[in-house]
Amino acid sequence: MEKQDRFQWAAEIMDIKPDDHILEVGCGAGVAVTILAASLTKGTITAIDQSESMIKKASARNAALVATGKAIFIPVSLVDIPAKKQYTKIFAFNVSVFWKDASRELTVIKKLLAPQGKLYIFHQPPPGTTMAFNKTIAAKVTETLEKENFTVRDVVHKKMSPAPVVSITAVI
Repeated sequence: MEKQDRFQWAAEIMDIKPDDHILEVGCGAGVAVTILAASLTKGTITAIDQSESMIKKASARNAALVATGKAIFIPVSLVDIPAKKQYTKIFAFNVSVFWKDASRELTVIKKLLAPQGKLYIFHQPPPGTTMAFNKTIAAKVTETLEKENFTVRDVVHKKMSPAPVVSITAVI
């Protein structure tokens, strides 16, 4: 239930519109897709993960969404995704590359992000981690984004069980 809480909060932060086209980087078992797709009518959500086994689990969890074309799952890394489509919203939850050297990934995101699109980086550390740790992560992500010419629009911290979460919103 705690994972669902953080993804529900992410959906609120992203303010999903019915016609959004969303890309999730590092979808894991597809829990976020299930939650976000509920707000989509004309829009779609594409979810990628480097792990084929996670893509299989996510596809199975969201089989009805896949059948209608509302959800697409691709076993690929962000740097290898075909840049055939643009997305109104791109997000990642607990993808560590964004607080490291993410220049390759952010170059790809610039190509994938639609005009006026937004990038959301979320992080929830392991249980018992303090808000101070998330503030450090937020500072590193902000620095990385600004180095790659993104503008950070918002940083939001929230106390949540089992650990606090942070959201960083950026635009090109």
